[in-house]
Amino acid sequence: MITKLESLRPDTLVYELSWAIIGAEIASIEPDLKEMEDKYGKVKLLISLNSKGETFDALLEQFILGIKHWNKIDKIAFVGEKKWWKPLIAINNVFTKFDEKYFDLDEFDAAWEWLGES
Repeated sequence: MITKLESLRPDTLVYELSWAIIGAEIASIEPDLKEMEDKYGKVKLLISLNSKGETFDALLEQFILGIKHWNKIDKIAFVGEKKWWKPLIAINNVFTKFDEKYFDLDEFDAAWEWLGES
């Protein structure tokens, strides 16, 4: 399930990912991305990771969404409690045009600070 959360910054979208994620949920955030692109030019995201996994259609939707918004995403901060996310996100960051970084749960403030840096 994807839940949109209140953001501390007007230029940043915040979502919590929990349980298993399906494709329709990934596609449901596209209107938010478009609105932020129109308003700020670039999109910053903070993603709280509590996910148990994703279906194949969710992975496909992420790929499609990433291609559509490739030039409009500035940064994505991932916050979670599972250390194995860190190397996965670091590897993924090599293949993206935008910055992605993992933060542990106790580093929420650092994630917000990083998102605020130019």
